[in-house]
Amino acid sequence: MTITFGFYNSVGGDRVYDAIQVSQMFNGILTDGVFKQLGNKFEVIPNTGMGILVRSGKAWFNNTWTYNDGDIGLTVANSDLVLPRIDSVILEVN
Repeated sequence: MTITFGFYNSVGGDRVYDAIQVSQMFNGILTDGVFKQLGNKFEVIPNTGMGILVRSGKAWFNNTWTYNDGDIGLTVANSDLVLPRIDSVILEVN
């Protein structure tokens, strides 16, 4: 069993914290997903032609946050004339 603790001021460089350790402070307070009350919840809406817009929003996934303060335009490739399809917009954390 390991005990982790923090945050204390460094004395001569003896304490170094990484992003995961800082983000883990929010475990139990935040859960993975899109925040319903901020921005336009990353709503995906049609744009002109084969375009779509991803609206503003904020999300928390895998101890990281993603914030978008405006619309992001994406273009969807033309579909197959015979085969049906479903397009998805995915927020990837890597």
